[in-house]
Amino acid sequence: MKNYFFSVLILVTSCTGQTTNTKPNGNFYFPVHNFFTEATYCFVNQLDTTVKSYWAMKSTLSDKDTIFQTTIFDSKYRITERMIERVANGNSKIERYTLYKYDQQGNKYSSECNIIDSLVFRQDQDETEPIQWKVSFKDFNSPNVCELSKIRRLENQTEFQQTFKDKIKFEDLTSSSSYEYSMTSVYKMGKGLVSYKIVSPDGKVKDFILTSVK
Repeated sequence: MKNYFFSVLILVTSCTGQTTNTKPNGNFYFPVHNFFTEATYCFVNQLDTTVKSYWAMKSTLSDKDTIFQTTIFDSKYRITERMIERVANGNSKIERYTLYKYDQQGNKYSSECNIIDSLVFRQDQDETEPIQWKVSFKDFNSPNVCELSKIRRLENQTEFQQTFKDKIKFEDLTSSSSYEYSMTSVYKMGKGLVSYKIVSPDGKVKDFILTSVK
């Protein structure tokens, strides 16, 4: 199976301060009400500052819910993925997810995902219960069908910050091959994701920190 890397919205290091087992008294997810005018978060890999990830976020209204679109670009500002979520009562579920890839000539290819499990963020998540989202998609280089999933566990929480441990699994259902990434994500109240650290199956690390918002 081709070793794809996705930024994975959504998407860090341990949180400092006292750990608590109480439920959040506020929402640590992206402040979607601030994105009716598009904003872009720039994350920079602290281990190689030439590697950047740009998250362009835009909110619109649909009935009483908020539709939240995140488009992620790489260091060359090429689109790598787009996720559309429905946010209601502080919780977020995937509505649509599209992955992109480029060949050596720079030609762009896309794969629209089938949503299997949709829960991206839950406001009242605690340390005892994980949440999951899962999608399937056609492999870019073959007719094989693949699955991408993320299991998220709340590791700790302070008054203004939450830290999550994520397990991201890629599986080729046709060849029965698979591999996993581990990820630590930090969210701050009023800001959303501020850092994420990804460890690949071969032990390589990318440590992204939010450096600017435009």
